[in-house]
Amino acid sequence: MRIVAKRGFPVILLLVGMALGFFLAAQWVPSVSAVPRQDYESLEAFTNILTIVKKNYVEDVDTKNLVSGAINGMLSSLDPHSAYLTPELYKELQMDTQGRFGGLGIEITVKGGILTVVSPIEDTPAAKAGVKPGDQIFKIEDEFTKDMTLVDAVRRRSPSP
Repeated sequence: MRIVAKRGFPVILLLVGMALGFFLAAQWVPSVSAVPRQDYESLEAFTNILTIVKKNYVEDVDTKNLVSGAINGMLSSLDPHSAYLTPELYKELQMDTQGRFGGLGIEITVKGGILTVVSPIEDTPAAKAGVKPGDQIFKIEDEFTKDMTLVDAVRRRSPSP
């Protein structure tokens, strides 16, 4: 009997410790609230549409491209300044903005589907060329900018020296 008692005591101590740990953790961890049902229904509708497109579209489509397009659409519906950066674009942006920033020297936005200058940055090529707030950009390197996203516009800039 003594051998069983010696082996059982650490197990009981462990169980009591675990129960105490769960109890204390429940007191300190904030409560988790459920996501509203309509959010799940919206996600279900999205996955159903994605499945229908994958099965029935006239050409094969890449799921990654469809999801990326959906994310871009969602963010562009918020405001003209929100955009999704793929890991590749984010890495490119990080490299471009480390240390120095080249380019024209303008802050732009999209108004009515048209790239529009918010303001030129002082002592930059754009300011020296007389670019003014409200000026519109209709072409970048012979490509029309109508309905071009800010991310696409920045990607089409000339490479820095």
